[in-house]
Amino acid sequence: MRLSVGLTSNNPIELMTGVTSLVDSRPEGSLWVGEDMGGRHDLFALLAVLMARARNTRFGIGITSPLYHNITTIARASALLAEVGMRAFRLGLGIGGLKELAKRGIKVEEPGNALSDAYRILNAVWGKNSVSQQTVHYHLDRYSLRAAPREKIPVYFGVRGPKLLYLAGRVAEGVIVSGPKRYLAKAVEIVNQGLKVADRRREELTVVAWNPTCVTQTGEDVEQVKRITSFILADMPDSVIELADLDTDEVDPIREDVAAGNIEGAAAKVSDDLLRSIGIFGDGETVCNEMRAFGKLGVDEIVFGPPYGRDWRTAIATVFKTWESS
Repeated sequence: MRLSVGLTSNNPIELMTGVTSLVDSRPEGSLWVGEDMGGRHDLFALLAVLMARARNTRFGIGITSPLYHNITTIARASALLAEVGMRAFRLGLGIGGLKELAKRGIKVEEPGNALSDAYRILNAVWGKNSVSQQTVHYHLDRYSLRAAPREKIPVYFGVRGPKLLYLAGRVAEGVIVSGPKRYLAKAVEIVNQGLKVADRRREELTVVAWNPTCVTQTGEDVEQVKRITSFILADMPDSVIELADLDTDEVDPIREDVAAGNIEGAAAKVSDDLLRSIGIFGDGETVCNEMRAFGKLGVDEIVFGPPYGRDWRTAIATVFKTWESS
């Protein structure tokens, strides 16, 4: 199983450049950068800055939404990032957080078509083709790229619901999943069904799991994991809660507190069982053992952080050392 490190576009730039340098010190480092809509940094500019500081690291966007960014912006930016990163670049696409999209007046219609059309459009223009399309989400008239990438850019779908997981198995080069461990096992099964229907081999798709992870030393560190877990539960689709067999009587009050802005109250309602079903925390050895156990669920790559721990540098170094020795 491959170990990667995660960042988000809302992290301070000092942290992100420091994490990038630490990851790049490994022979085959790997970084995923998730997009926080309305975060402090522009996602594509941020990737360019981080890539310019690295030599050994494979970068990925995990994820951005073609409903939030114009599809032509994603096409052009990804083509450039693939060249800057010496073609060691992966693009993660997803619908995005429904609440964040709603805040911006963006309506989500036909999410399956939105993703499959985005995948088709991107691969067409990256292949130096002209594309015309008029749909609910995309309006293109003979659009083409002046500078297309020299090699195919792997596209990963960051999705959670059964229909989109099935779609990922049918067409994408990878899938980024997160959520309760019981759900992840079922999610991989659905992805594999899509692979089978499309007559694709399992080796043609990479399953990436990205759950909150933290090297903890005190109860305060665990509380940080609880806060992040409450955010994950608040934005978790009902279909995921059903697949994970979570108790809605336990989850709904957490969602209500997050919606009301009562994050501390929501975190306090996250039980130990619920926390352990989603979060990965403990000392370095415990964290690495739990991450490796995801391989039994069908996961090929696991992402560490955020959060990382009380001191991100020590936490990441500890996980790297433990991972390599285990």
